[in-house]
This record gives sequence, C-alpha cells and structure tokens, in this order.
Amino acid sequence: MKGHVWQQEYVAKLFPEGVRGAIPFAASQMDVVLRIVRKTLPKIEGILDLGCGDGILGRAVLAEYPHASGVFLDFSEPMIGNGNAG
Repeated sequence: MKGHVWQQEYVAKLFPEGVRGAIPFAASQMDVVLRIVRKTLPKIEGILDLGCGDGILGRAVLAEYPHASGVFLDFSEPMIGNGNAG
C-alpha cells in the first residue's frame, strides 16, 4: 500500500523542511492562495481542509479569519500531530 509511508513519524518530521522547503516559490504560492481566498470569500465562518498534512494552509487561512473555525482531516496522524493542525 502506497499510503503507509505517510503513517511513519520520521516522514512527518522530514516533510515540512525537506520537501516543502524544496518547493520553489512556496511562500509566493501561499500568498496567491490567500489573495484568492480574500477576494472570493471576504467572510468565512468555517473551513474544511481535506488532506491537510501538517495544516499549513488551513492555519494560514484561519490566521486571516480569526473568528472562523476549522476542521483538519488527513489519514496520516503523524502529519497532523507534526503541525498541530486543527
């Protein structure tokens, strides 16, 4: 089964810096997503972040909308625990 690798704690710890850190323009990508969200959804009461990983995107959206609530779902408990998502 391919997905079992994401269930391993060491993968969850390596991902944020090892993989995400290697993505070109990652900060710019996050900025673009947040601009789109601000423009299309000026008021958010709640979000659902499916496949959230460590929750970086959902947490960024909730930081922009502090009165909103969020549900973070991922099949990898180590990834969720690594980012303290939700």
